[in-house]
Amino acid sequence: MYPNSAAFALHSPDGEIQSVSCLVLFAFSSAKTLSCTSLSRIAFCAARNEMISGELLVCDDGGNELLRYSGISSPAELPGRRVGFSTFSVQGSLCGLSGGMDLLIPEHSRALALSGVELLCCFPSVDVYEAFPFDQIARVRAVENQIFTALVPPSGESVVCWGPTGAPLGSSRSDSGELLFVLRPEYIARARKKYPLRSLRKKQLRYALAAL
Repeated sequence: MYPNSAAFALHSPDGEIQSVSCLVLFAFSSAKTLSCTSLSRIAFCAARNEMISGELLVCDDGGNELLRYSGISSPAELPGRRVGFSTFSVQGSLCGLSGGMDLLIPEHSRALALSGVELLCCFPSVDVYEAFPFDQIARVRAVENQIFTALVPPSGESVVCWGPTGAPLGSSRSDSGELLFVLRPEYIARARKKYPLRSLRKKQLRYALAAL
């Protein structure tokens, strides 16, 4: 597999892996290829659309297209595809998409985390990736929102993932030869119990709404 693709597996509360490669992230793909890959691997798949710049694609484990997302500041030529927030559920875990320059906007990740997102899949656009330290920014978003963040570089680098405390997740190799990360949702609950940042974020949101 390509070095800039990665598979994700989930752990149940009793420590057993629920499903291997229930989610696979690719740097680039066409809609048709992504659909076929999802169906053949019986896994949710997400990628940048190699045919339309700035657009993200998500297919479910049956090969059906779930959504297309172009970021909160989508290009003018894609007015019909502008969606503020895009989420999808994979075996009970809510995932969110971050594309374009979304990761540079703290409120975007915060709103997704407060809505229940546990894994934020980050696909920064090619034009801004070299201008900002997205690996550091993705790690900060994981810590301040106490979620998992996965960064999919557009430049051929390996996918990296951070946990809710900012620690990088270790990886192994899947049967397909790509990186395999195992997500343990209980890590989020543990971090939020020890460091109640989530309660602080909710208070900040309420104060902001009250001030409007």
